[in-house]
Amino acid sequence: MIKRLVPALAALAALAAMTAAAAAAGATNTKSLNAFVTSCSTDAGGCRSITLSAVKSARSAEYGCIPKEVSDNDAAAKLFDWLKNTANGDQKYANDALPDLMWTGIDEVWPCKK
Repeated sequence: MIKRLVPALAALAALAAMTAAAAAAGATNTKSLNAFVTSCSTDAGGCRSITLSAVKSARSAEYGCIPKEVSDNDAAAKLFDWLKNTANGDQKYANDALPDLMWTGIDEVWPCKK
């Protein structure tokens, strides 16, 4: 458990730093799920980059259960679809921090078999 927790925390820190850097650069808004999804209409490349970074961080930390046969780009697209659908359909997540929801999305889209 601890062995998996340390890389996951490192990946979470990396994702938080990456989203903060994107926001500081004036690119995609990562303050909340709704802000992120809204800003993606004008910054599709930034959104792809952020979701792709989340997928790569998750894989490098061995977090979640994204199938190996799913490419990083396909996983990022699927994660973005989950984020967009969640923003449109489940207001309980609307103002949640994007880095947290990236991990929630990975768990929801690719639940680990127990």
